[in-house]
Amino acid sequence: CSRTYLIELRFLLKGAEPSNEYSPRFYESVSELLADTEFIKWANNHRNIYFGASPRSIHSGTKESIKTVNSLWIDVDLEDNPGASKADLYQAILNSKHKPNIIVDSGHGYQAYWLLNKPYSIKSEQDIKIIEELNKKLGSSTGMVSDYTQDVSRILRLPGTINIKSEPFVDCTVNYFESGNRHDIDILKAEYITSSIEFNAPKANLPMCT
Repeated sequence: CSRTYLIELRFLLKGAEPSNEYSPRFYESVSELLADTEFIKWANNHRNIYFGASPRSIHSGTKESIKTVNSLWIDVDLEDNPGASKADLYQAILNSKHKPNIIVDSGHGYQAYWLLNKPYSIKSEQDIKIIEELNKKLGSSTGMVSDYTQDVSRILRLPGTINIKSEPFVDCTVNYFESGNRHDIDILKAEYITSSIEFNAPKANLPMCT
């Protein structure tokens, strides 16, 4: 059966303080999101804007809403890597064994994305653990300390917006983009998901359509 996946935007004043949060907005397409440009432009001057790194299957930002994953990601910040410069972070990510497709300057560090050559279906708790473990391993592969952002329902900064977490405010911009050389998750799993990693016994498959 077919499913409509949703793009989630979330609007936060400081970090992820829910008391300062507007209700998340969900969009069925990029064109629908672009139709909301006026509100997003307004919010950009008042809130930090984040998007769901994985598409949502329902109007929710929980793990239960994740039924497919199109990319893997990491978040590397200066505050977690004392002594390193932003240039050091950038080069470490760019020169990692598996080169990312997108590197975003989040203002105080970088967020990187590895686009998959095909969607990875989430059918069980074990599938979630695999994605989260791959995110952790890709972060470790840079040689830098990556932030705790491997969870499958993670929100990350929306490129083209302003980071107003602390002054001085800074732009969140795409510094590197290469969409052609996408990654095979089976190759990454063979390299990073070893027999030494113990997963809980898979639970009953989550329903693929509701």
